[in-house]
Amino acid sequence: MKKIISISSLLILNATAGAQTLEERVEALEYAGYENIFKFSGQLEMAYSTVTTEDKKNDTKASGQAWRSWLKLDMAAKPSDKMQFYGRLSMAKLMNRMSAYSDGSVGDINGQLEEGQGLKNSEVYVERAFINYYATDKLTFSMGRLPTANGTPYSLTRNESSGGAYPLLAYNAFFDGVALSYSVTPEFATKFVYTPLQFEMGSSATGTANTTTSGGSAKTPTDVFSILLDYDTTNMSWTRRFNLTFQFLNAKAVTVDINDNTSSKQTDFNIDLQKLLLAAEMNNIGGSKFDLAIQLMTMTHQTNDPYKAAASVDYYFLTSDGKEETGQTEVVTLRYAFDQNNKLGLEYTHSSQYAFAFDMVEKTPLEFYGLPGHGYHMFYNHAFEGGLNMIFGVFETQQDYKAKVVDFFGERSSADIKSQAVYTNFIANF
Repeated sequence: MKKIISISSLLILNATAGAQTLEERVEALEYAGYENIFKFSGQLEMAYSTVTTEDKKNDTKASGQAWRSWLKLDMAAKPSDKMQFYGRLSMAKLMNRMSAYSDGSVGDINGQLEEGQGLKNSEVYVERAFINYYATDKLTFSMGRLPTANGTPYSLTRNESSGGAYPLLAYNAFFDGVALSYSVTPEFATKFVYTPLQFEMGSSATGTANTTTSGGSAKTPTDVFSILLDYDTTNMSWTRRFNLTFQFLNAKAVTVDINDNTSSKQTDFNIDLQKLLLAAEMNNIGGSKFDLAIQLMTMTHQTNDPYKAAASVDYYFLTSDGKEETGQTEVVTLRYAFDQNNKLGLEYTHSSQYAFAFDMVEKTPLEFYGLPGHGYHMFYNHAFEGGLNMIFGVFETQQDYKAKVVDFFGERSSADIKSQAVYTNFIANF
């Protein structure tokens, strides 16, 4: 009897073990299927910076320091040979911020210390989410939240691959839209990009009816399109890689609906904007360890409808009368590689009185690209073993012009503002 029980027990145990093994195999196959489609990677960054500013005209000085952090979780999928998907979830924050963003006010008493597990919200920020559909070997259709931020020369200063598909001075912000690319040759491609802007015409922040000062509603959406020519080759005798990009951007009748805090109404603000951009990047010039990137941008803008503030004051975009004005920006980035893990670079930028840049997601501790004046940036990159990188840098800027209201409203009159910043970033790639 004992033998029968023992044999039965062994059979049951073996059957159970076999069932568990079968489940594990099925689960492994499922995960293998996911792995065949999806790939995941990420980046965690922590930065410390100090900034000092001196306004010589007004004889004022200010200084401050900040701890900041960023997280990027990247995903990619290839469900078929015809289509690929790219996505990114991101976080950007001041470390342990305990006050509100409004000056002089104390925010949530818990600050950020309960985010992620506090029962208040569940935001997940989607930085990019787009597909590339390969209609033919030469024609590619893209749609979604496009990779319009952190383009060249951003990658050179951080010793990483390009974070965006367009030069930094074209778009350094996250735009939704569609793009159509055509490869004329393996080295030369053309691209058309459409990124419409639109403004919700619902209730205002005060709960009152969202009306404009003219009594009508803002025109929406606004058509913003861009045409890009891109030449990229590794078949040059004098440089390992050469990239040349020419881009034209047109934003006709950009209508912005601004909430005037001094009244219960919204106000129209309408401008025309055109931009021409030439960007070039060369790696290992003449067989040396030097990399060079150059961006030249010229833009024109004209105010059609000014921002109507309280007391019937009209504010025009960077001017006092709204007439068409032209601005230029230049950026030159030079980097030398002592070896693969140690690189030193210098960057120079200059912008004229009526120039500005779409630098909405800048990681610099102070305004640099598009600042009406000039600036220098020295940076050192060191790569540790195992995926940890460090950046040490120094900024110095001279601002020659300042707008009457905030950054963009009213005539930019002469200014004399000098700023310096020192920063250290640690970046972990996984």
